[in-house]
Amino acid sequence: MLASEPASARITRRITFVPTDAWCANSATKIYELCRAGRVTYAFTDTFYNPAGNFMPVWRPAVCVGYLDNAFVMPGYPILMSPDGHVPTERFLNKVGFAQSLQQFTTDSVEQALAAAFTGGDGSIDLALPADVFSIDEEAILLGGNPNFGHFLNEYMLRLPLFEMFAELRDKPILLYDYVPQRYADFMELAGIAKSRIRRIPSSRPLSCKRLWFASEPVYWRQDGAPAFWPEPMHMLRARIMANLPKMSWGKRERIYLPRGQAVHRRLLNEEEVFKIFAQQGFRSVNLADHSAVEQMKLIVNCEALAGPLSAGLSISMLAPSDCAVLQFEGMRKIYLYNSTLAGMALGQTLGTIVGEISAPSQGESRGPAYDDFSIRLDVAETTLKATLACLTSS
Repeated sequence: MLASEPASARITRRITFVPTDAWCANSATKIYELCRAGRVTYAFTDTFYNPAGNFMPVWRPAVCVGYLDNAFVMPGYPILMSPDGHVPTERFLNKVGFAQSLQQFTTDSVEQALAAAFTGGDGSIDLALPADVFSIDEEAILLGGNPNFGHFLNEYMLRLPLFEMFAELRDKPILLYDYVPQRYADFMELAGIAKSRIRRIPSSRPLSCKRLWFASEPVYWRQDGAPAFWPEPMHMLRARIMANLPKMSWGKRERIYLPRGQAVHRRLLNEEEVFKIFAQQGFRSVNLADHSAVEQMKLIVNCEALAGPLSAGLSISMLAPSDCAVLQFEGMRKIYLYNSTLAGMALGQTLGTIVGEISAPSQGESRGPAYDDFSIRLDVAETTLKATLACLTSS
């Protein structure tokens, strides 16, 4: 409970986590299955290192669109609850954000309840939620959103083509949280979503809706840590954005460096020295946040090479040409299968990774290699960059 809110401002809801397949079968009003789960095999490999250090296959996910009558959505994060109090556990939301969002409303352990749902135990917890419910009396599509561009693009934008597969949904309002930056909504318009369909909803209040449409994620990490990725929505999103871009004359293809800059965590400490090496090979530094959605796409769709530290901005590589080279740096001690890597494999892009050295925790004690600052050796950066660019000239 927030200290500034009186007890009367809260309502208690008991929820039960259930495996997503069971939730879809027993709680959702209607489910349309678009992709069946299975194993993906790429031409060169079907496994990469995951953060735990084990080889994992890349799986094809189960992807669905459906609707829920008399739906209830938690505040802050688009977590669905059916009228029977059941909440699906994966395939709909980033599992880290999912747990963190709910934990603020309960003294129970969300992580333990989630684990119990997969082992036959009691996955129930009590939530103290804001009593002021935001109600919608019409049929609508739940998107929600995230203030981080990488998460928004991968976890939310990729669902838009799924809804557009259904003709009866193409005029329905799409619910977007109030904290989502306007430039992200501009990307939705580039993807063919009319501005009049985008409805802002308060993120601080629970949501109830007479009939709420939802879609599962085409890319997510499973309970066992393995990635699951269905590339078809990405291809559809790319096609829709290209079709809606203003006509332009194409000049020389650019090489773009996306800086980490003054990020809160996972900073590249010797970025200034690293960029000098890239500048010698014709790269220019671009802060995407300083550009509109159309300006960003003008840069990306004519890009020959993209490079930079692992970041939300680098996720935009999924909208870059299939013959583009993507070179990312990270301090994870091993190659980490990131969303941009999954997209690049499906698109046939030239992919490179420079694994750096953890230098120091960003804030106090280490939170792990996904958060700690790092540096990369300049000789390794130069050699890897030249090798990556050589792949372009030889193809």
